Amino acid sequence: MGARGFAAGIAGVILAGLCGSAGSPVSADERQCAFVTSLENYEVRIEYSVAVRRASHPPDMETGIPYRDPANLVTVTGDGGTTVEIDRFSYDCIQCHDGQLATAYQVQLRGAGLAYVRCTGMNVNHPIGMDYGVVAVTSRALRSGKGLVFIAGRVGCLSCHDPLNPAPHHLARDNGGSALCLTCHVK
Repeated sequence: MGARGFAAGIAGVILAGLCGSAGSPVSADERQCAFVTSLENYEVRIEYSVAVRRASHPPDMETGIPYRDPANLVTVTGDGGTTVEIDRFSYDCIQCHDGQLATAYQVQLRGAGLAYVRCTGMNVNHPIGMDYGVVAVTSRALRSGKGLVFIAGRVGCLSCHDPLNPAPHHLARDNGGSALCLTCHVK
């Protein structure tokens, strides 16, 4: 299917019948979203992993030259016509995490091409959509982000979350002592 097709189809897979009781995207055990549950299937998991690997692009920490991959970016338009490009995987995540289908995340579009994702009921407010290399090369407050996923070179949901991790919140790595956060942030 390829990275583009798989990323574009995440929400479609959920809408196509992976929903649990009463049409919610929660699996029958009511603890996992339907997409995460679908990843228990070996073939789906492999296809997803390959799609992420193909769409992932490490940030350019030397020059800060932005990486453009229009096939893996979606333009989102907010109130007042503000637009931001986010990666397709993040776009699919926020399509379901709307408070109706899954845990609510508010997406606030701000100037300079940034979108902030805020988890309702949690103290989380993090930008997505920015080209990490462009920002990191000019900021002494950021590290390399080595080992994290940057779809099309952008910070997105998969930079911090890994749906293949069965632990709560599906973090990309353990955050004990803020280890996940300190992969990118100096403090």
